[in-house]
Amino acid sequence: MEAYSSPFLQSPLIEQLGQTATTKAAKNILNGTFLSNPSLASETNEFIQQLQKPQQLINKSDNNEECKIEESTHYWRKKREKNNSSMSSRHIGTYKALTFNNIKTLKMVNNIANTAFKIGEPLERWTYDLDVSLLKKPNKFRPSELRTVGTLEADSNQQASLHFSKRMMHQNILNMAIPPSQYAKKGNRAVEAAIVKVLFYDYLRLTKRNGAFITMDLRHPVTSLYVQRLGVSANVTKCMIKTICRMKHYIRTAYGGSDWSYIGTNENHYKDQSKAMERHPPCLSQSAV
Repeated sequence: MEAYSSPFLQSPLIEQLGQTATTKAAKNILNGTFLSNPSLASETNEFIQQLQKPQQLINKSDNNEECKIEESTHYWRKKREKNNSSMSSRHIGTYKALTFNNIKTLKMVNNIANTAFKIGEPLERWTYDLDVSLLKKPNKFRPSELRTVGTLEADSNQQASLHFSKRMMHQNILNMAIPPSQYAKKGNRAVEAAIVKVLFYDYLRLTKRNGAFITMDLRHPVTSLYVQRLGVSANVTKCMIKTICRMKHYIRTAYGGSDWSYIGTNENHYKDQSKAMERHPPCLSQSAV
């Protein structure tokens, strides 16, 4: 709930940026022409200045919005068929089979996903999520001790993986726009990233300098600005954030699947901090996982 107290979700920034931060004001922040607002804290204005595009990327165009059929084919052939696909029961094996026996149909599926990301509007099917609760440790059954994994629609997840995990990170590693401590490399361990974080705090404390460590999800306007400053197009970002904002979450445990769903805050109702319960027709099998 602390995220709702962020200056970016309060007036006047929320009116200027919206939930997806793809407005004219957002573009001004990214290109460094956004005027400081005296009604905002000096720290907020300084943070906004740091959100402009890195010098290495300022004259480069945004990453390609299109997933080529060759990229799609390569992705699906590497996926494991035993993985659970999504609420719609579109199994990964189906996509995998298309790469061998029906490329024309795969092209059609790929073009539909491409269109959604190009116009910044997710498919309705993508806004249904199945949350599966798994044991983190043996005999630890309390809800707070479980690990919940959301299974998104496979084709939406494939596009997001391409735009955010592959293209964005690859572009910024090549242009040295982000420090090596901010991305995973083969052979590195999580403990090394934790050490970097501790050293970062020590450095701030000893030098008495300002700094911030932020954790946030993709519904936050700051996250949108951050990925856009690293080369992701506004429409791709908008599509991903709208998908998450509109997500209807169903829950599955060993006892079966829920008929009820819960939703988060819609992108058009940012001030509503409550969790809404929404009734939907049963659509899950009651068989145990």
